[in-house]
Amino acid sequence: MEEERKTFERIGTEEDFKKGLNKVPADEVLDAIAKGWGICIRYYIIEGCLDITGVANQLDQGDDHKWSIKGDIVICDGEIRGNVESSYTTFSGVMRFINTTFSGYADFRFATFSGFVDFSSATFSGDVDFSDVTFSSFADFSSATFSSSVYFINAAFSGPAYFR
Repeated sequence: MEEERKTFERIGTEEDFKKGLNKVPADEVLDAIAKGWGICIRYYIIEGCLDITGVANQLDQGDDHKWSIKGDIVICDGEIRGNVESSYTTFSGVMRFINTTFSGYADFRFATFSGFVDFSSATFSGDVDFSDVTFSSFADFSSATFSSSVYFINAAFSGPAYFR
């Protein structure tokens, strides 16, 4: 019998989000990721840095020495008010950041995205680094906005990638 996977879920309303009322600490999101849970957040502000190194001791590590995150991560119509640090990480599930604002820098260097990745209509306010990243499936960056420096140095795309 397959174990039921848990999901960390925060679904707010657009109205409360625009007023700044829907907030969740980044530490709560990281704790759920460390437990292997899926993440489903919509119309919420994540306050603080999403730094995988802070929970790395709770994650499996592959033969390639990358941290392994197995659950789907869906953060839509929201904002991450802090930096994102997820370099040297393998994301096995679906990753969706549709219409999400990254207020700080976002560091994905040397990450592997094994599943579908969707950054469509995302806004990156700070620097973002996808250098040496492997996108093994579909990658969607359509209508994404990069306000600062963005790097895709040596990034590898095995499936379709959209940047319109």
